[in-house]
Amino acid sequence: MLAAMGILSLACAGIGLVPVLMAKPLDRVVSTLSGTEQVLPSLDNLVNLSWLTVLAIPLLVVGFILWKWAAATPRGKEQPTWGCGYLAPNARMQYTASSFADGLVQGMGWVLWPKIQGGRVRGFFPFPRRFQSHVPDPVLDRVADPGLNGAAFLLSGLRFLQAGHMSIYLMYILLTLLVLLIWMVV
Repeated sequence: MLAAMGILSLACAGIGLVPVLMAKPLDRVVSTLSGTEQVLPSLDNLVNLSWLTVLAIPLLVVGFILWKWAAATPRGKEQPTWGCGYLAPNARMQYTASSFADGLVQGMGWVLWPKIQGGRVRGFFPFPRRFQSHVPDPVLDRVADPGLNGAAFLLSGLRFLQAGHMSIYLMYILLTLLVLLIWMVV
């Protein structure tokens, strides 16, 4: 699988570096597909493809030199992504989704109705406090769950229809088919 991808990538690089080689075959494909002799001007007439080759080769050399230079520079010691300059961060110093979304939750509090437990930290030397906030899903918790629970309560009154006898189920199906046939005829 890698060999096939390598061949295709070399073909793409070759076409990019020496596009003159592909101009005539592409012109023949265009004339064959159009059904007439050369409807569009030749690629050679549109762009000077030899100049693209002259420009591509030095750019390729410069790119190779930059790649080698970047690979040779020593890398610094890896640091954690969200260290933020702290020497010894711990779990209590982490940013949470609540801290990022706090402004949005406060601004949309009239719709989201956040549940907050604990108080805000106040003063210069505050005592340790616990703070917890939770934003319930407005659609699921306020619309879908109560609606589905209500439907389940109402439909629980129809459980007597499920007596567990196969003959009664067949009678339900037969009556449904009969009603549908009458409805189609009328």
